[in-house]
Amino acid sequence: AQNEVLDLTREQNEYFNTLVDLERQLREMDVQAESLDDLGVFLSSSDGNAELPPSSYFMLDDPWMADQIGELMELEAKRSAMLLDVKPGSYQVRRLDSSAQHLRSNVVSYLSDKMGTVERRRIDLQSSIRDLESRLSGLPKTQRDILAMERKLGVNEKLAVYLLERKAATIIARASITPEAQLIERARYGGMVGPDKRRTILTYTAVGFLIALALAVARMVFFERIESTSELRESVEAPVIAGIPFYKEMGDDPVACRADNRSAVTESFRALRTNLQYLLAKEGANVILVSSLHPQEGKSFVSANLASILAKAGKKVALVDFDMHKPRLHTYMGLANERGASSLMIGKASLKDIMKPGAYPSMDVLTAGPVPPNASDLILSDRMKETVAELKASYDYVILDTPPILLISDALVLMEHVDTALLVTNVAKSSRRGVQHLEDLLEQNGLKHASFVLNGVRTKRWAHYYNRYATKYGYATYGAEYGYGYGYGGSERYKDQDAQA
Repeated sequence: AQNEVLDLTREQNEYFNTLVDLERQLREMDVQAESLDDLGVFLSSSDGNAELPPSSYFMLDDPWMADQIGELMELEAKRSAMLLDVKPGSYQVRRLDSSAQHLRSNVVSYLSDKMGTVERRRIDLQSSIRDLESRLSGLPKTQRDILAMERKLGVNEKLAVYLLERKAATIIARASITPEAQLIERARYGGMVGPDKRRTILTYTAVGFLIALALAVARMVFFERIESTSELRESVEAPVIAGIPFYKEMGDDPVACRADNRSAVTESFRALRTNLQYLLAKEGANVILVSSLHPQEGKSFVSANLASILAKAGKKVALVDFDMHKPRLHTYMGLANERGASSLMIGKASLKDIMKPGAYPSMDVLTAGPVPPNASDLILSDRMKETVAELKASYDYVILDTPPILLISDALVLMEHVDTALLVTNVAKSSRRGVQHLEDLLEQNGLKHASFVLNGVRTKRWAHYYNRYATKYGYATYGAEYGYGYGYGGSERYKDQDAQA
């Protein structure tokens, strides 16, 4: 009889098993709903001081929720650690609070949706359970009571297994989000302890001075090129009497003084002309030798323009090309070179026959003539000395363009017969060792009357200075058009200025 009471049909047995499973799911939903309620209360009431969420939170099997809560706990731990060093109202703490508040808002919104989903699932489960119970209501009362006890036993067994699984997961999750830092004591303001402003200023000033000193030493040791007249003066003992700016129109007209009265190059040659008056202060001193250390440093350019600026002042000038190895003055002045100094030295022409008119009425040019095979021997001849003496007596100024000293010794020989020597060095080729070597050569030969001219100066300071000078004293375009002061005729003023020189 007992077996008959517990004997169920196959359909009723399936109903029973399904009912047990649904009741288990309903109990799990109840646990999840309770956990969600506790977590909602925690998030709503948390002010940043709570260390851990409620234990029931760990019953939720939601990876995204676990990640978000873990990140929130990490922010809270950072905030607690930061409060050991800074005040609660500091920028760092406020920034962490803002991040935590934003994260908390996202979790609360997600939690609300999750609770709605759980509640709907509970309602569905309750409806299904009521439906199955109605289908089993036709069984005898004793049999229904036995089934109820068996159902309760099965549900409790499955729920116990579920809770044990969640307990193990809770232990692991709690260990992963437990903060390592704890707030022992809040920060107190004790006044400014750092940085030391005075010490910082002194340190950086000293470091800046040392860096500048190191750069200066490196420049002196590794960069030997001379770029300004001040650097040239520091490198030589002889006087530096002029700095000539870079002349970019060299290919159009090498005689800059003839091309433009108002250019910086022309003004630099006017300054050179003025300084020469002090070098040639001795009565009868008027012979000027121009040479350089290397080729293509601009010695012929300086010779031609110096002669032109002197001739513009009304002086009677003789420009002589004694560079019979590689003559250039005839090309600068636009003259023929069939006969010249070489013809004079060998007695095939007289000085009067080979002197050619220059760029100005008071300027004569003696070209080099055909290149001879023994140019250095001709320089040593008595005829050369007689020619220099004759020119010295006939002209106010005699300018001798000679070969580079480093390659040929002609200039050193001629220096014994001149009143002063101009040694041209170019920014593109000059070096401290080079000019010092040139001075050593002069000292070895007992030549003390040489001066330096720096050619090809490229610097913005030069242009800035000249522009200010030109604007102030009427040398700019406005001054050239309207003259100086209240008068007219700017070009006439330049003529007067050169004539007075």
